[in-house]
Amino acid sequence: MRRRLLTFVEEQSLQAEVGEHLLGSSEVLESLIGKYKQMQKSHSKGGMTAMLLSIGSLVQEQGITTINKALEMVKTKDVDTWVKAHLGTTLQAQRNQAFSGTKPAYKTTP
Repeated sequence: MRRRLLTFVEEQSLQAEVGEHLLGSSEVLESLIGKYKQMQKSHSKGGMTAMLLSIGSLVQEQGITTINKALEMVKTKDVDTWVKAHLGTTLQAQRNQAFSGTKPAYKTTP
């Protein structure tokens, strides 16, 4: 068992680029999920949103060069396509669609 685990780790490590950091600890993953939830809380009323893609930014150096490269490589249309294919419609968007035609029968005054 020990030998198989070491072989597995070695094989996985060989896939990394020089200087690349690999996530392998559940504590690190749990921390990233917690940070994602904090970011999402201020941008969404629930459900997995395109904000999910921001997790990568939490483990990457965010210098100007990196940000410029990311903006040049990834188009908004590509993000929209990925979100539609993998996440679908959020719960809040479904609610908005379901109740978009409903308005109160009476007018309230402040």
